[in-house]
Amino acid sequence: MAFHGYQSFAKGETTPEIAHKIGVELAHEIWGDRFQVIVTTHLNTDHTHNHFVVNSVSFEDGLRYYDNHTSYSRIRHYSDELCNEY
Repeated sequence: MAFHGYQSFAKGETTPEIAHKIGVELAHEIWGDRFQVIVTTHLNTDHTHNHFVVNSVSFEDGLRYYDNHTSYSRIRHYSDELCNEY
């Protein structure tokens, strides 16, 4: 099983390169080296957005990632911080 998430940017808010960099940094901060994550940056709409696909089982220790309101809040908070930096 995998988790899917996304991160959207307003039209003209960022370049695809910076959006991807923000997405990779977000993935590293949230899932670290414990979980396999694919970050893709899409340009197929009028706004740039990232998709995250996360392997729900850690290949390091076999423990499962649980997504809940706390993890969602943490992701949003750190995403906002990264966007403010860039």
